[in-house]
Amino acid sequence: MTYNVHGCVGSDLRFDPERVAKVIARASPDVVALQELFVEHPRRRNLHQAAWLAERLDMSFEFGSARDFEGGGHYGNAVLSRHPLRALRAESLPRLLPALEPRAALHVQLRTSWGEIDLLNTHLGLRRLERSLQTRALVEEWLSHVTTRSTSILCGDLNAVPGSSVYATFTRLLKDAELSEHGRPAAKTWPALFPLVRLDHVFVAGGLEVVGWNVPRSLAERFASDHLPVVVDVTPKEQAA
Repeated sequence: MTYNVHGCVGSDLRFDPERVAKVIARASPDVVALQELFVEHPRRRNLHQAAWLAERLDMSFEFGSARDFEGGGHYGNAVLSRHPLRALRAESLPRLLPALEPRAALHVQLRTSWGEIDLLNTHLGLRRLERSLQTRALVEEWLSHVTTRSTSILCGDLNAVPGSSVYATFTRLLKDAELSEHGRPAAKTWPALFPLVRLDHVFVAGGLEVVGWNVPRSLAERFASDHLPVVVDVTPKEQAA
């Protein structure tokens, strides 16, 4: 699952981490890539949102900060997992201007019964040129190891839609998971109440086969965050064959 949880503030502007936990629990994913988490920030009751969600869901986690606040606390991305995991890299992405909101990526390695899977979770900027810089950095540096046989996953809130230059750059290297079922249209994810655009994506490398995907959109998902989650089921390609 990839899920921008909006700091656990829902479409009704109510802060409620329990709603986010219930949305994740309903989908019961093995791995969850989360964006827009606050950690020990006064505006969010000093809650370590990544740790709280991981404990609530009985999962382990890694957190990568995109922004450290002067008054205390952090803001960034996390990966929750039922499999053993370890962080490989957690760093900021390029910015056009220092005044723009910092963005980051978190690269983790998962140890599964299939073997090791690497997952990259990111949240790109709002400006087109900045997203292009960040995408280039991800492809040329963070994903430089990916081959046609890699068991690699890239996911997150790209703030970019299919047809954009960001999307095109990633699809030259990876496969869009939602296009795995031909004839079935991909689902829009933002804003959650009445989705108009698809900003949240999962891409997989050639060593993985997508066997199904879903964008849950009940009232629970529409109110828990301003984004809908994306859930993708994958298996190693040799097992799928």
